[in-house]
Amino acid sequence: MDSCFIIVNRQTQITYTVNKEDFGNVIKNSGLLEKNCNFKVFICNDSTNNPIGTTSVILLFHSVFYWEKHPHYICCRDKNISTGVLDCTDVNTLKII
Repeated sequence: MDSCFIIVNRQTQITYTVNKEDFGNVIKNSGLLEKNCNFKVFICNDSTNNPIGTTSVILLFHSVFYWEKHPHYICCRDKNISTGVLDCTDVNTLKII
């Protein structure tokens, strides 16, 4: 498997707050699914269309060259941490694989 290096600088917006919004729409608008290799942090407060956790902190890692529209996630909710793959093929109906 090829390595993916992440470069972050002050001009790179990596954190998004999702307050009672559609999580799929926020992911789409963040540009995460269009970049070669990237990650974003989403702070979700009662988000909708979110099979991972409606209230949680979610890190999404994505590379179009590895598995297009299927970012890996790390979800932090209270003291619980979960990981997996999110199917973003249809951002209107997100699914965990």
